[in-house]
Amino acid sequence: MPGSPNVPPTADAGPDQTVVEGQSVKLDGSGSSDANDSIRYYFWEQTGGSSVTLSDETAAKPEFSSPELFTDTAVFTFRLTVEDFFGATGTDTVTVTVRDSGNDPPVADAGPDQTIIQRYVVTLDASGTTDPNGQDDIKSYLWKQTEGIGVKLSDETAVKPTFTAPEVYTSDQPETLIFKLTVADAADETSEDTVTITVERGPIGGNSGNAGCFISGAVR
Repeated sequence: MPGSPNVPPTADAGPDQTVVEGQSVKLDGSGSSDANDSIRYYFWEQTGGSSVTLSDETAAKPEFSSPELFTDTAVFTFRLTVEDFFGATGTDTVTVTVRDSGNDPPVADAGPDQTIIQRYVVTLDASGTTDPNGQDDIKSYLWKQTEGIGVKLSDETAVKPTFTAPEVYTSDQPETLIFKLTVADAADETSEDTVTITVERGPIGGNSGNAGCFISGAVR
């Protein structure tokens, strides 16, 4: 009624939450209320934990991505301040606990760099790839050539795919081929590594079709 004193708004930062690392978190101040009118302004401020970026500090429901952890859990606290049309304010806090997903990403190993003679069969080798959660946790391998004369791999998803080294036309300019290995685990976490294959001209006329004869990088 006219002449009644203004009552400050009541801030409600929402319930405390527990989430898994990497998960999108939505803060919720929509439960805030004002007895006289409505909320004019929301402002969120992080008050504890490693810094994260809110999608909009002035939104009723801002979001952020929970970071990757190097410990079992981490705690983040946020303070919500709301203001009404008379300039009165109210505050509330919320705690977000982030826990480790329990999964560690694999460690890709594309094998040692190799130097090989043209037209020999080359074997790429990802067998050194490991996963902290056990080798059975590795779900997939994917090889992709990123540099050099294009070659065809026997199987881009194999642990040890092969290809035939291309011809090199000058002895003083070897060809460099680079391949990227991407491995994924059962939780779809990935890891990458690269390997470089240097192809040299070698002796003229007698090196076709002999598998695995390296100049360096492996035993002949």
